[in-house]
Amino acid sequence: CARLYLFGQARLGQFGQVLTPKPVNLLLWPFIAFIILSYPQTVFAQEERLAVVSTFNGEVRVQHDGAWVTVTKVGNRIGNSSVYNGDTVLTMPGANVDLVFDDNTHLKVEEDTTLTISTRQITEKERAKEGFVRNVSGTRQEVVRNINVKIGKLWADITPSKSVLTEFESPTGVASVRGTTLIFAFLGGITGIDLMKGLLDFISAVNNLVIDFNSGDMLNISDEQGRTKIDVESGEITLNTSEGMVTVGDGATLNVDVNPDTGAITVVSVEGNVTITRPDGASTPVGAGDN
Repeated sequence: CARLYLFGQARLGQFGQVLTPKPVNLLLWPFIAFIILSYPQTVFAQEERLAVVSTFNGEVRVQHDGAWVTVTKVGNRIGNSSVYNGDTVLTMPGANVDLVFDDNTHLKVEEDTTLTISTRQITEKERAKEGFVRNVSGTRQEVVRNINVKIGKLWADITPSKSVLTEFESPTGVASVRGTTLIFAFLGGITGIDLMKGLLDFISAVNNLVIDFNSGDMLNISDEQGRTKIDVESGEITLNTSEGMVTVGDGATLNVDVNPDTGAITVVSVEGNVTITRPDGASTPVGAGDN
C-alpha cells in the first residue's frame, strides 16, 4: 500500500525525543478531495435563483425555506436580495419592489402584495392541450415560470423567450403570456388585467373557460357561485365555443355558467354589446339563456 509522508521541521516531544511525521494513507486522498469538491456543488445545485431585487422602498420581505428575511440596504448594496425557486415576496403598506429575472424580465410590485415565484417543466400532457402554449406562442417552450399573486398588484415587462413561458396566477385563474407588458392584480376577489402589449390567454380556475386577449384589452374577471363574470373596461375579448366565437365589446359585461362535465356554456346575463359569430360568418347578439 502506497504511503505519503508530509515532511517539515522535526518537533521535540515532552521528554526530548524527536517526533517523526506519521504516514498518511494515499488511498484516502481521492475520497477526501471528492467530498470537498462535490459538497459546495450539491448545495448550489439545490438553490435556483430566479430573480433579484434591483430597487425597493419601505418594508419588503422574502420567505425562503420557510424563514422570512427583510430586504435591507447596506451602503450601495441590497441585502437579502435573491429570490429563489418557490420563494414568496411580500410588500408591506407603503412599500414597493422591483424584481429582475435572469432574462431581463421586470416586475414592479406594488404595496400590500403577496406573490410566490416558481418554475417547472412543461409536461407532455400540458403541451397536448388546446391553448396558449401551442396556438399562440408558436414554439416548443420547455419551462413555465409561474408568478402566483395571492393578493395585490404588479406591473410586468416579459422578455420574449423561445424556451420560457411566463404565467400569472390568481385564485380566479391563470394568464399565460409571452413577450408581454401588462398590469396584473387580484384585489377584492377580482382579477384585473390590463394588457398593454403582446398576447395573453386566460383560463378560469372554476370552469376552464378560455379568454383570449389582445393589446389594449383591459378587463376584470371574477367567480360568482361557480360562474365566471367578465367585465370589459376597454377593447374587446373573445371566447371560442363550439357554436362560434363570442365577442365581448368595449364596456360590456358577460356572465356565464359552464357545465364542468360537458363544457357547455350558458349565458346568465349580458350588458352591452356581446355577439357570436358562427362558422358560416353570421353574427347575432348574445342574450341571457343562450347556450
